[in-house]
Amino acid sequence: MADEAVQGRGLRKAANAATMHDPMRFQFAKRLKEAGFPQDAEYGTFFFNGMGNLIFIDENLEGSTWATYARCPTLNELIQACGNRELEFRVRNDYSCVRTSAISNEDGVPLWFEGATLDEALGELWIALYASTWRGNGG
Repeated sequence: MADEAVQGRGLRKAANAATMHDPMRFQFAKRLKEAGFPQDAEYGTFFFNGMGNLIFIDENLEGSTWATYARCPTLNELIQACGNRELEFRVRNDYSCVRTSAISNEDGVPLWFEGATLDEALGELWIALYASTWRGNGG
């Protein structure tokens, strides 16, 4: 329990928040939010609060909304958010990229989307697939 600090009405830092807190990831989560990535506070999901601390959504926080919080999607959530597409991955310790035939250059060659982590590469792909559509629908 020492790792979990009560932050007010049901807010808890994730038990491993010290290792999961990453300013680059916080900035990327905010970028995903700005691009329209779903911000549903469902039980078991994680959000960065406005200070960049990772918060676990428990039964007391389900359905909540916050202007300054940004959802921190898991790798599985990002894969699902990219839709029913075949994805190709390349992963190294310091670099990752992903591509799908849904986005290609003028010669029909699928474009690679890069990131420092696989999560970020998938997030870049999601932004390319959905951000312009989301904004076009009044987002």
